[in-house]
Amino acid sequence: MEVQVMVPPRIQPFSFGEDSSTSVLEQGETASVSCLMLSGDLPISFLWLFNGAPLPAEGGDVSIVQPSKKLSVLSIDALSFEHVGNYSCVANNTAARSVYTAALLVNG
Repeated sequence: MEVQVMVPPRIQPFSFGEDSSTSVLEQGETASVSCLMLSGDLPISFLWLFNGAPLPAEGGDVSIVQPSKKLSVLSIDALSFEHVGNYSCVANNTAARSVYTAALLVNG
């Protein structure tokens, strides 16, 4: 009998600015955050949520790219008040699901 130990994904904490929890950026600025898997068995799938709802990979001024197997990057071209809210990176593998959330605030 062979036993496999699956390692759940572990996300490196991220923020939209220098603060680790809530960031305030200016209207019109560009924002970007990276969801990096520090550990976890492959394959890993990524999903980004905005206030709990899935974000499409393309469309509008928000884009999501996955440059490597353990990294997903969310970018917003021109910040406005409609971008204010909580952004969550969800990482799934066969062992578990991991979620990290950062808040974004926009000054006018």
